[in-house]
Amino acid sequence: MQGTGTVWRRAAMAGVLALCAGGCVTTDDSSKQRMREQSDVERLQSEVVRLRERVDAAGAGQQDVYRRMEDLQGGRDDRLRDIESRLAALEKALSAAEAARAADRQQTIDELSRRMAGIMRAQPAGGGSRGVSGVEHVVQPGQTLSAIAAAYDVRIDAIMKANNLQNPNAIRAGQKLIIPD
Repeated sequence: MQGTGTVWRRAAMAGVLALCAGGCVTTDDSSKQRMREQSDVERLQSEVVRLRERVDAAGAGQQDVYRRMEDLQGGRDDRLRDIESRLAALEKALSAAEAARAADRQQTIDELSRRMAGIMRAQPAGGGSRGVSGVEHVVQPGQTLSAIAAAYDVRIDAIMKANNLQNPNAIRAGQKLIIPD
């Protein structure tokens, strides 16, 4: 296949020969003008070829950029899924730790209540001010009347009666209660 420049040159040469063979006399100026025009055409054709090559190269570069962007997007999605998975595992571990801490806290409260009840039973009864004999107990933070009753093996209503309590949920930390015998 012949290049575009070669075709143009051959056509120009054929035109010049045809003019000369026909008996036309050309001046040097018009011949030079045609040669300049031919040179300009060839230069422009060469420039078009170079520009097409640059456009093709730019298109290939663009495709490469798109491919890299897709690779980065895929990597980002993988990292995001990994982070979400790790976060879910951490949330699960945190929930388990909170549940264990609550169970430990309740166990500690129950154990302290039992020990305090034993200590209180060992003390002499001192609740004579209300006319009820029994052990004086100081309510600790987080203790409930039911836990205190269980620790002393006494009924809740007996503690309420001995202390004139109307509401079993109305006790507070630091309050002194008489635990009847």
